[in-house]
Amino acid sequence: STNASTMVQLFVPSQSENADFANRSVTVAHNTSVPNLFQYKFVDGSVRFFEISGRQPSELKNREIQQITITDASGKNQTIGLFSIRATVRDNAIVQLVSTIFIIVVWFFGVTAFAGPVMILVVTPIERM
Repeated sequence: STNASTMVQLFVPSQSENADFANRSVTVAHNTSVPNLFQYKFVDGSVRFFEISGRQPSELKNREIQQITITDASGKNQTIGLFSIRATVRDNAIVQLVSTIFIIVVWFFGVTAFAGPVMILVVTPIERM
């Protein structure tokens, strides 16, 4: 949500006629609240690139890039910000992997615990018949 709210806040300065003010606003936002911003397209069409820690933007996969587009009510003016969400994607993958392993372990012990009573209560009496 920080990425989206920052893009909304940057939309107004990027519409101003003072290009230096708009450029400074984006630089301050990158240096403080959104260090994962690596590309910002202003209303006038000019593009500003930033360095990000970790991989170069060209090395990011599509699922590791978040694009946020802000458009005014008329639909004529828009800004586009590209953000690296590589850390979030990696963290989600780790959580899913650990969750899968946990479910497999619980399932294994559940089956193991269930197999003993089934042998005693079902299989043994059938073998005696």
